Amino acid sequence: MQTVADSADITKQVWQIIDKLPQREAILEGDARFWVQEVVAAYGDLAIWHAIRAGGFGGSQIGALVRNHNGQRADHEASAHNIVEGALLRRLPDEPNGHMRRGTAMEERHRPWFYEKHNAQRDAQGFTILSKNTGPCPWMRYSPDDLVFMPTQAGRERWLIDFKAPSVVDQSEAVSFQYVCQLHMGRLVCEHNGVGIDGLLLSQFDWANWQLKDDVVGYLPELDSMITAAGDYYWDFVLRGQVPPYVHKERLDVDVVPETVREAAGRLARLKAIASALEKKIEAVEQAVKPALEKLKFGGARLPLNGISFSAVPKPDEDKIRAQVPEAVLAAVPLIGGRKRYDDEKMVKKLRELEVDMTQFVKPASMDNDVLYGALCAHGFDADALMGEQVRGTVDKKLTAEAIEWVEREFADLIQAPAQTSAIEEAGGAQNDRDGHETQRQVPRSVVA
Repeated sequence: MQTVADSADITKQVWQIIDKLPQREAILEGDARFWVQEVVAAYGDLAIWHAIRAGGFGGSQIGALVRNHNGQRADHEASAHNIVEGALLRRLPDEPNGHMRRGTAMEERHRPWFYEKHNAQRDAQGFTILSKNTGPCPWMRYSPDDLVFMPTQAGRERWLIDFKAPSVVDQSEAVSFQYVCQLHMGRLVCEHNGVGIDGLLLSQFDWANWQLKDDVVGYLPELDSMITAAGDYYWDFVLRGQVPPYVHKERLDVDVVPETVREAAGRLARLKAIASALEKKIEAVEQAVKPALEKLKFGGARLPLNGISFSAVPKPDEDKIRAQVPEAVLAAVPLIGGRKRYDDEKMVKKLRELEVDMTQFVKPASMDNDVLYGALCAHGFDADALMGEQVRGTVDKKLTAEAIEWVEREFADLIQAPAQTSAIEEAGGAQNDRDGHETQRQVPRSVVA
């Protein structure tokens, strides 16, 4: 357990590190005091590591910086805006989430498994050099997962390794851009300090198959310059004590849509039109079944009929119950999981009367989206991270009508009710309209087609 004396000693060490940061003059004193107090209280001696980390950009951050520098939003809601705020001590370090804790906990199991699989051996000397030095730029910092020698067809080679333990491993050959950038920056730090690198590799712990998924990351020389340019650009913001704006999504241009998307949209429209037509016919046929069943009390019973099973969902008349049944009776009835017992609007009215801060209860989804987006941007928030969009397609009415006609023709035996059998047919078979021929009751589909 951390004592008061321990906390004071850690605080002193953290301040010593902060006072030596290259951006110290750009850090506001109030921000620094608050940051130190909160981080020491939350992380103990790990606060020392966080203070050191503020002196540059790390491997886990460089992918976001490169993307933002090229006008693109980064993965996992990372952004140059937040990273620079962190370097200026205006943003507290993220608390370790489940993914981070899992990766840290599994690394000690992951590493020996990787060594055994590849007959690998740590390059202790190179690992130490890499851990204690920066790259060709003063902001370039890298905490290696591992640096190993591995036997390959070309001989004994030195490889830089990044270990990950995601909840779900993507089985494709693709490697996330942020991991590619992370390994490339690690290579830059190695090469700058005289440690030559022969290969880059991402090793992921595949939980589902209980094995390691190892992907070689090809070296891209042009990415080195992109990393350096992005880091230099945003480190200049840090030294000036300024925070770059958020990078927002590019606005839709209806005239610039990839042909592959247009083609897929056409197929999607036809499929949705067919589904819509079928839904309409389903609703019509249901009217021949449900009205008769709605006259019965199902309770918890289930009625199977020719491939379909019917049951009933309770629909209490809330207004009548509130008017007639005492609250004491209702309070004793257990709730369905996740449901609310009381009326929100009435509670809000009462809370306002009591002058309670209502921000914690606000439902942004109920607000005007365009106005909310503008307000977030105007007040310096990352609006695109806070407001996503769900893309929907609306099928052309003419195409829907064509689909309905097709469904009526192709699925007529399921949609149309059978014709009533006449007394003549019941008594003696089909009636002959023409000498020697029976009447065709339905046009064959081949003729229609």
